[in-house]
Amino acid sequence: MRLKASFLLSILLLGSCNNPNNSFPNHGDTANNISSNQGFSYNTKTSDNIGGAFYEVFVHQFADSNQDGIGDFNGLKAKLPYLKDLGVSNLWLMPIHPSDSDHKYDVKDYYQVDSSYGTMVDFDTLITVANTNNIKIIIDLVLNHSSNNHPWFLAAVQDFKNNNTSATSKKDYYNFSWTMQNGYAATQGIYYEARFSPSMPDLNLDNSALREELIKIAKFWLDKGVLGFRLDAVTSFYTGDDIKNVSFLSWFNQNIKSYKSDVYLVGEAWIDRATSQFLDYSASGVNFFNFPMSHSNAVGFKAKLIAAQGDDIVSNMIILENEQQRRSSNVTLTSFLSNHDQDRIQNGVSDDQMKLLSSLYLLTKGHPFIYYGEEIGLRGVREPNQNTDANRRMPMIWNDQSIECNPLSGATYSYNYPATFGAKNETATNNSLLNHYRKVLSIRNSYSEYFLRGKISKETILDHPELASFKLTNNNNDLHIIHNTSTTYSVFDVEAEFSILDSIDTYGIVPQIQNGKVALAPFSTIVYNYNNRILKFETGGI
Repeated sequence: MRLKASFLLSILLLGSCNNPNNSFPNHGDTANNISSNQGFSYNTKTSDNIGGAFYEVFVHQFADSNQDGIGDFNGLKAKLPYLKDLGVSNLWLMPIHPSDSDHKYDVKDYYQVDSSYGTMVDFDTLITVANTNNIKIIIDLVLNHSSNNHPWFLAAVQDFKNNNTSATSKKDYYNFSWTMQNGYAATQGIYYEARFSPSMPDLNLDNSALREELIKIAKFWLDKGVLGFRLDAVTSFYTGDDIKNVSFLSWFNQNIKSYKSDVYLVGEAWIDRATSQFLDYSASGVNFFNFPMSHSNAVGFKAKLIAAQGDDIVSNMIILENEQQRRSSNVTLTSFLSNHDQDRIQNGVSDDQMKLLSSLYLLTKGHPFIYYGEEIGLRGVREPNQNTDANRRMPMIWNDQSIECNPLSGATYSYNYPATFGAKNETATNNSLLNHYRKVLSIRNSYSEYFLRGKISKETILDHPELASFKLTNNNNDLHIIHNTSTTYSVFDVEAEFSILDSIDTYGIVPQIQNGKVALAPFSTIVYNYNNRILKFETGGI
C-alpha cells in the first residue's frame, strides 16, 4: 500500500471536500452528524471491560438523590444509563470511606462507606446495577496514610506513650518520635510522620501486622465485587526511597492477584517526566497513570497538539509503552488529560482542540481515564492566591445550567457555571463535545481488542510531523489510525486496498475516497485498513 501526504489550503482541495465557501463550518453548525438521533449507531459493547475506558467519579460532586446537596451512591446509580450510553466500561470512585474531609483521603474506617454517600446496602446495589450495565468499578485505596481519627492511630498514640509492645499494640502502625523531625506533626507531646497533613498520619508499611490488615481490607472490597483499586500517592509510601516503594507495590500486587487474578490496579506515581524513576515503578506489575503526557507537561497531549506535533505524540506514546513493557509485560499505557488534583484541561483549549485531544488519548493503547465532566467541557482552576482544589472538583452539570450538588466549601471559581451546557443539552446537540466523546468511545469499543492487546508502532509508510499516525497489531491484523493535528487539510494518495472503517470529523467534513485521494480535514481522524484484514470486535458486553 502507498500513502503520500501533502498539506494544502486551496480552492481546489476545499472544493473537493464539498466546502464551496472555502472555509470551515462554524462550531455551532449542525453538519457534524454524530448524535444518536441522526442515524449513527453507537457501540457501547466491549470484548473486555479492561479494554474499555474508565471514568473518574467524585461521588460528592456527581449526582444527588436525596436533595441534601451532596452526591451519593443512589445518585450515581441513577446516572449509570448515561455512562453506559457515553460508552465507558469502568468507573473509578474517589475515596468512599468515612472521613472528616470532603475529599475523604483521610480514612477513618477502611471497612465502611461514608454515611453522606449512603449505606453499605446502597453501595452493594450500585455494584449490582453497574454490573448489569456492563460497568465495573474500582475504588480509591489509600495506603500511605489514615485519618488521625482512625482507631488505629488513636490506639497507636497511647501504645507509643506507654511503650506497649503486646501482640495487639498499634504502636508500630505509624512512625513516632520523641523529637521533632522534618515532615512530622505533634500530638500529646510526641511526634508522628505526616507528610501530607497533620490530619493524615503516614502508615508504617514495614509493619507486618499492618500489611496483613491491608490485604484483608483489599479482599473485603474485592468480595464486595469491585474490580480493583486506584492506589494513592505511591511515591510517598517510603519518602525518597523508590526502591522500597516498588518493592511494597510488588508485594501488594502479588498478594492481591494470588487472591483474584483479574484484579485491576493503577497507581498514582506523580512524576512528570518519563525518566527511569517513573518507568521503574512498572516493574511492580501495577499500571501507572501517564503523568508525563498529561496536559501540564511539555511532551503531553495538549502541548504537542497546540504545536501541531502529532508525530511526537505517537513517538512519546510508543517509548513509554515499550519501556514499561520492558519492565513488566503486565502493564500498559494509562492515559488521561487531567484529574482532580490538576486544573481542568478545558480551561486552556478551544472546543475544537478539546475534541481532537479526546480522540488522541482515547484512541490509543491501554486504559484511558476520563475525569467526570470532561465530556461536557466542565471547567475549573485554582484562582490566583487561592490554594483550593474545590475549583477543580466543581459539581457535574446535568440539565441546562442546573446542578444537583453544592460546590465544595472554599470554591472560589469565578464563573457562574463551569460549563456552557449540561449533559442533557449536550446530548441533544449534534456536534457537541459530549456527542464527540460518544463517537470516539464507540470506535474504541468496536476495536477494543486492538486497544487493549495490540502492539503499538509507528506507521512508517506515512511520515509527517503534523500527523499522529500509528497502527495497533493484534493476532497478525493491523488497525491503522491517523489524526490530523494541523489547521490545514491533509491529502493522501491511496491505492485500491485502502478502506476507511471509521472517521471522526470535527468540522463536519466526512473524509471520503475520491479519485484515489483522501482529504482529511483539520483536527479530524480516520481509522482505516487495507487488504481487508481488520475485523470489528462487537462480542461480549451487554
